[in-house]
Amino acid sequence: MAYIPEKIGFEETLANAYDLSTGAGTFTSSDISEYNKFSIQFVCTGFGGTAEVQLEQSLDGTNWDLVENSTRSLNSSNCEFTFQQQNWMSKYVRVVFNTSQQGTMTINLLAKR
Repeated sequence: MAYIPEKIGFEETLANAYDLSTGAGTFTSSDISEYNKFSIQFVCTGFGGTAEVQLEQSLDGTNWDLVENSTRSLNSSNCEFTFQQQNWMSKYVRVVFNTSQQGTMTINLLAKR
């Protein structure tokens, strides 16, 4: 019988070059309940104006709660950053843009055990 190694990491692109001028947006992850930590990387291109982003968590994909200390105001000098979470005990995470202006943003998720 062949040995199949345990999957210790998971990568997912939540948004690829999302056009911020289209308005507020929501990007939900796949089920990451098998992992206890994750990071979400935000990469901006041509960003202008201001925006606000926050992370929410859910056990069922329907009812969402704000992840503590995850709301961030963005401007042209701080629109590229990484959010890290330890001791993750939920099933889904989603990124919510409450406001947006211009430019594009790519959002990558990396979950680990």
